Amino acid sequence: MHKTNENYIKEFHKAFGVAVEQELTVPLLKLRKTLIDEEVKEFFEEIDLIINKLEKGEKVDKENYANMLKEMGTVTTSTPLHNGFSA
Repeated sequence: MHKTNENYIKEFHKAFGVAVEQELTVPLLKLRKTLIDEEVKEFFEEIDLIINKLEKGEKVDKENYANMLKEMGTVTTSTPLHNGFSA
């Protein structure tokens, strides 16, 4: 059986005792907003670094860029799971 990103995230949350399918609360929504905001800021910083390197004709580290995309995807995929929705 092929596992989806959602399956991996559910397993991770269960293994570490992180609640899934929580009721919407102000603290939960504020936490999710903070986590997503942090990931977006880091991603934009990485894009700016890549743009700067490309403009100088320098080599770009694609692995770091890919990791940033994965991290952002994980945070956004886990948000619906916390709120009881399928991602």
